[in-house]
Amino acid sequence: MKGYPKAAQGLYKVFVGQALSSALSPLLAGSSLEGLVLLAGLLLYLFGLRQARSDDKRYGIALILAVVVLIVNFTANLASVNYPVIGSLGRMAITVLNLITLFFVCKATSALCMDVGQEKTAKLGRPVLWMNVVCAAVSLILSVLSLIPGLASAQASLSYFALFIALLGSLMYIWFLFRASRVLVPSGYTSTQTDEDDYDEYDEYDEYDEYGDEYDEDYDENEEMSKEGAPELQAGGAPAEKETEE
Repeated sequence: MKGYPKAAQGLYKVFVGQALSSALSPLLAGSSLEGLVLLAGLLLYLFGLRQARSDDKRYGIALILAVVVLIVNFTANLASVNYPVIGSLGRMAITVLNLITLFFVCKATSALCMDVGQEKTAKLGRPVLWMNVVCAAVSLILSVLSLIPGLASAQASLSYFALFIALLGSLMYIWFLFRASRVLVPSGYTSTQTDEDDYDEYDEYDEYDEYGDEYDEDYDENEEMSKEGAPELQAGGAPAEKETEE
């Protein structure tokens, strides 16, 4: 069966990274482990996209966008200390960039799944994308409301809905990544296969190779003796008997 092992391995790393960042880190909020979990999830996410781009260039675009998000996030956090408006605009830009990144990942993953005949998994990409579009829209509305004085009550009530949508969208995305990382593995492929295993299937031919080497040596010796005028050899190396005239 056709498959994409690089994309499968990369998407599994993206799946683990997304699970650490979206599912595990909120449970560790406020603890000393939260930062380590977020960092591990981020690194796995980036390394996974880097590995998956070998099978589809759209993962490479998603990787570039993910790096841009890191730069914008760092800049926005610095600017928000003295300029809260710039911080809010930066968070809005991050929301849009994350959505575009997810778009490229979902499109590439769905295309690869369709190519290997996994239509059921490929169709999961569409609801994942639309759910995250809704999540991004709600997040943008919350960012706009934060810039308008006197709308704190509306912002608070909408934030609970935004949290629910974000959690649902994240779970759908994680499941999609996991399913894709399983179905894109070629049939019979094992990433831990060693060179010794690769040559095991040829061991049965070693005996024939030895006979072949012996035959080649006998043939070379006979040919050399024939050139020097030596009598021709019969099979087995014995001299051929000359015909005598009666």
